[in-house]
Amino acid sequence: IRLLVIIDEESDRVEKVIVLKEHETDHYGGPIKEEWFLSRFKDKDVTKPLNLVKMAAKKENDVVIVTGATISSHAVISGVNLAMENYLNMKK
Repeated sequence: IRLLVIIDEESDRVEKVIVLKEHETDHYGGPIKEEWFLSRFKDKDVTKPLNLVKMAAKKENDVVIVTGATISSHAVISGVNLAMENYLNMKK
């Protein structure tokens, strides 16, 4: 899964996540490229790693996975976390 993660440098928050390329099946991983899932990353604080949760977000850095697409959801969350970490390292 290839992602584009856009971060607002002034606020240190995720502005947008876009799936550029993926090879997931439509029934399982397909929803990871849909806006209703990707919008869950908007305005997340890049200084706090994202947590994968299954039912409901209770903390600011929680992201609810797509039911039936746990591995694909985890891959996207891991990719966004890596992008946020790289951003913070470049900012130093």
